[in-house]
Amino acid sequence: MVRRTERIPIGGAIMPYDPIIASMGYMSNPGQSFNAYGNRQFQSLLGAMQPRYTNVYAGVRQGLNMPVSGTANIAKVINPASRAFKYGAIGGRALPWLPVATNVLEGDLGGAAQSGIGGVVGGVLTGGNPLGIAAGTMLGEPIIGGALKLAGGAVGIDSRNPLSGPDWSLGPLALTPYAKTKKQTKRAVELAKLQMPLYNEIADRQLRRDQSLQSLADAGAIISNVYSNNPYR
Repeated sequence: MVRRTERIPIGGAIMPYDPIIASMGYMSNPGQSFNAYGNRQFQSLLGAMQPRYTNVYAGVRQGLNMPVSGTANIAKVINPASRAFKYGAIGGRALPWLPVATNVLEGDLGGAAQSGIGGVVGGVLTGGNPLGIAAGTMLGEPIIGGALKLAGGAVGIDSRNPLSGPDWSLGPLALTPYAKTKKQTKRAVELAKLQMPLYNEIADRQLRRDQSLQSLADAGAIISNVYSNNPYR
């Protein structure tokens, strides 16, 4: 039985593969281990993937600041000047901001802002590393949202009570339940004012119809009374 060898993060030495030793090395340097794992996967996919998709994959990793190892056989396939590689790099740079995009698509602008702030903070703390930005966008919403809920509780904000909290707004964005209720009520009143002329016209038409029917009924009653009292029938 042939024992395979593998370069693990402990000093980068070539040694017989042992799962326990390898796992210890991976835990001691997860970033290098993840990059090494990606390179191994890339090597295995070379034979199965077309050059276009290979360049897309390499571009995505380039955009995520995890470039593919420049070994000889990979260098023959990757073409950094190709459109596939460039589009992949653009996608890789945009991938960390995916939580912001999903919040926008869901209509959650508050969550999008929180994720965006988290991404900016994560990028600043890691020197613009895409993995740091991705961690910031994923953790920004729960951390900032939780902090806002704690702060809101201190000023009497209860998300279950539409009249709780002060009247705080940031431009067109209502920040408290009371501000949201006030804004919704104001819009409802404005809509009612727009609909009032139509309601008045409908009521006037109904009144004229009722008066016409009553007039016909009164005329019929008079005719019936005259006919019943006619002595020459």
